[in-house]
Amino acid sequence: MAAKTNYTVYLLIKFKNNLEEMKIKTRKAVAKRFKITKKGAVIARTANQDHFNSRESGNKTRQKRLDKQIVSGIKKLIKRQLVK
Repeated sequence: MAAKTNYTVYLLIKFKNNLEEMKIKTRKAVAKRFKITKKGAVIARTANQDHFNSRESGNKTRQKRLDKQIVSGIKKLIKRQLVK
């Protein structure tokens, strides 16, 4: 039992020492949906454009091709999760 405890303490000390060296992981689900431009704007694809688009007007279909810029308070949260 003592050997297991010593190993646990060893791992905790090792983790604590390497804490500064550890990298923050990127949220892959967020990375697939959003992109940050060079100036820091957050861009997202338009929703609802995968199927059933033939019944919509041409105007609506063309609008869906464009990416949308995120301007709300969620922008800060997205940037925090897209650490590289």
